[in-house]
Amino acid sequence: MLPILIFAGLTIAQSSGEAQSSQTFVSAPELHAPVLSVNKSGAQLANGLLLMTSQEYGPLLMTDFGDLIWNGPSGHATNLFVQYLDDDPVLTYWIGTGSNLEHGYGQVNILDTNYDQIYTICPNLTLTTTMGQSTGCGLDLHESLLTTRGTIICTAVNVTTADLTSVGGPQVGWVYDNLFLEINIKTNDILFVWSALASGIPINSTKQALSSAGTSQSNPFDWFHMNSVTTLNDGYLANSRHAWSSYALDSNGRVKWTLEGSNGGDFALPTVANFSWQHHVRVEKETSSSLSLHLYNDMNASGDIPSNGLLLYLDLENYKVTLKSLYMDPTQKIASTSQGSYQQLSNDNVLLGYGNQDYFKEFSPDGDVVMSISGLSSYRVYRQAWDASPAGYSPNVTAMQGQGWVSWNGDTKTTKWAIYAGSSNDSLSLVAEVARIGFQTQFNLSSSAAWVQVGAFAGELHLKNSSVVAVSG
Repeated sequence: MLPILIFAGLTIAQSSGEAQSSQTFVSAPELHAPVLSVNKSGAQLANGLLLMTSQEYGPLLMTDFGDLIWNGPSGHATNLFVQYLDDDPVLTYWIGTGSNLEHGYGQVNILDTNYDQIYTICPNLTLTTTMGQSTGCGLDLHESLLTTRGTIICTAVNVTTADLTSVGGPQVGWVYDNLFLEINIKTNDILFVWSALASGIPINSTKQALSSAGTSQSNPFDWFHMNSVTTLNDGYLANSRHAWSSYALDSNGRVKWTLEGSNGGDFALPTVANFSWQHHVRVEKETSSSLSLHLYNDMNASGDIPSNGLLLYLDLENYKVTLKSLYMDPTQKIASTSQGSYQQLSNDNVLLGYGNQDYFKEFSPDGDVVMSISGLSSYRVYRQAWDASPAGYSPNVTAMQGQGWVSWNGDTKTTKWAIYAGSSNDSLSLVAEVARIGFQTQFNLSSSAAWVQVGAFAGELHLKNSSVVAVSG
């Protein structure tokens, strides 16, 4: 029987010999991941991986122990999320250019469980930007939600003129007009477009100060700032950060009702349920007479008011709101000034992502913090099941001076590695089996080994072999 060897293979890159900044990997030097600080209370946690994005690292899948699973393409990415298309799990994310604080221009990639890019959402948009006209992939970074009807809802922004006298600006001023589009995933045909400006929502509903904005195309007024859209049974729910409001729209885009965070809008809103600068509004349950929704309540555009997560019950007959749950860590009051997310987890726990603040917290249904993670700022963060193994590329192996390292970016199935070594590249034999530990596993080689190959196994099921590589040094 071959020996079972266990090694952890992780390299930490440090900044000026001080705080740990990122994980790097001998077997995959092109990849890197943040060093996460993880604290768990010991109480029941939800299952699933953490899905995050950042401008530094791109899209990331990691465990709640801080181990990397997948580091996606480099670049500015947001909204990495497991969704379902034709009943199959897919991985979706936006990638492009822009700023999480403002807007972006890019595309949405859809990957299957082999990490093959099966669809690219890139409708032919003609948008006016602060720099002029832009054509091609112009989807905004804020939303990319798949529906059950084979479509995806995405946001976009168009720079145009509008009357700003109601907010103290010029009669012919410049604004960002927030759009959302429903797009056929397989054809990229645009099936529906909604415009905040064309909807008739008054510009003076904004809580954003005009300041010096709105006087030129290069400096438009961001009066609405739509950061989430989801579906209702007969329409949509669009969220405006800068109006502190969520708008229920019918299937033609007409506003049915408004939920506003300071005065309730069309609803009686208790003070304890006030919200502002909010993100990630999602419907939990909808009937003909009621709606339950949750949101991440930033409470700040600048300032230090503690942010929280809210679960609200909306009585659609009497137009009253009831606060069902409020999630906040009383021992660490974190004030987000942008971004953020709220996810209802499979075991009824709740995951809050604190946006521009580099924290994620998982709460029990009773509101107790059961896990706290710091080390990365992500537009949104999710915790979801994802089981995948790359089809288009093999495990990476590096070997030198009697030891080797193996990893396979994106793989969740491998439980052990089979190590083949020999004095020539055509005379390899099995020398050990190594239990997989973390993203990268380290193994020992005899001094006579000149060539090595590694096989990935899920139990006794063979998945894929690496290339045969020479032992250096």
